[in-house]
Amino acid sequence: MAMVKYCTFFTFYSSFFYPADDEVIYKSRGPRTDFDRRQHAHVITDLYCHVCDVHVTEKAKHCSSCNKCIYSFDHHCIWLNTCVGGKNYRLFLSMLSLIVIGTLFIFFNSLLQFIGSFQDVSSSSSSSSLSLKPYYGLDQYAILMIPSSKAAFQVMTAIVAFISIVTWGLTGYLLSFHIYLCYYDYSTYDYVVSQRHNKTVDKTLSQFNQLNQNHQNHSLSSTKQSTFSAQKRNKTNPIPVNEENDTANHSKQLHNSNIFTIEENYRDSPRRLQVCQSSNEEAYVLKGASQIVNEY
Repeated sequence: MAMVKYCTFFTFYSSFFYPADDEVIYKSRGPRTDFDRRQHAHVITDLYCHVCDVHVTEKAKHCSSCNKCIYSFDHHCIWLNTCVGGKNYRLFLSMLSLIVIGTLFIFFNSLLQFIGSFQDVSSSSSSSSLSLKPYYGLDQYAILMIPSSKAAFQVMTAIVAFISIVTWGLTGYLLSFHIYLCYYDYSTYDYVVSQRHNKTVDKTLSQFNQLNQNHQNHSLSSTKQSTFSAQKRNKTNPIPVNEENDTANHSKQLHNSNIFTIEENYRDSPRRLQVCQSSNEEAYVLKGASQIVNEY
């Protein structure tokens, strides 16, 4: 019972805790200004929030759900209906730890009650290795202090045991994930952004490498076909392959194309990708890109 009280207390306290940045708290509460992306590219620029109209700390982020800047933002928890940041992160971890311990205790308690309901208590000896007695006397069962049948008691204990073990597994996984983030000094926001960024860059690299490979195969196939056609022609009137014109056309195509560079420097891991996109929406990897890909 005490475990349930502690879990309930930490859950409600975490939900009603105000994790906003100090400057947001000190400022008089009023209507937020509407953010206009035509004037500002980001909500927070140079540690100044254009929505809250205050200067914030370095790790603060503006939560669109809460509509306020959160000090040392970690993530927005939909179950608590509030943000988790630097001010309530330890409280959040304490709540997860108590839920893991409490659900494990409920599981074992329900499991023992479920097993004990199948035992013949009147014939069991006190020296038995597993001698369980119902809480309400011999052949007396109750659900939420309401007398019930043996079958209903068994069904209810089985359901409670199943729900508690599933909750224990999911909450334990979440707690392990946050312990992992604490060990590597990450936040949930940094982890999600890095995973999304790496996935996007890797997908872009794969696409451009495939385009580059197809372009090389097409060039090699065109060269072989031109050589084979030249051998079949009359030797007195050969038609040479004009490589200079091909080079000039390719240079002209690159000149009329958009050349852009993808760069990143996330946690001392610089990566760069140069891409050429022509007017007909065909993309080519430039010469320097293959070296960068190999380094990656």
